[in-house]
Amino acid sequence: MNTVQRTSEVPAPADAVWQRVTSVEGVNHELGPWMRMTVPRGARGIESIEELPLGRPVGRSWVLLLKAIPFDYDDLTLVERGPGHRFLERSPMGSMRFWQHERFVEARGEDACAVTDRLTFAPRLPGTSRLVRGIVERIFRHRHRRLRAHFAR
Repeated sequence: MNTVQRTSEVPAPADAVWQRVTSVEGVNHELGPWMRMTVPRGARGIESIEELPLGRPVGRSWVLLLKAIPFDYDDLTLVERGPGHRFLERSPMGSMRFWQHERFVEARGEDACAVTDRLTFAPRLPGTSRLVRGIVERIFRHRHRRLRAHFAR
């Protein structure tokens, strides 16, 4: 099992950041311009992470390279919400035997917060752990950079 963790200070209130990082628009902005994720059929029309069912797949979200070429999928499954601004996703993926993403937002005063992502994963292809770990680290470094830039405006 591999684990990658990244924490960033974001110059915005925790509530505003949480609303952004749990929205489809926010996730796709973080992944952009190189990737985006589709909305699973079972999550269409849902406006808040609070509305997602716990412990069962919502549907397949395709991960698109250059926003158009499907190269992986995520059978989106939220297993925990909270306490506070936190979620735990444990979703089967095409490329991973195991994928778990925990994200939490912690207030640091009125106008700042810390966003932490903890990823635990095991690639399906034997012998690729080191390569995949490097890719996951780069993707989340990029996501955090885009998130900080969004709120620095």
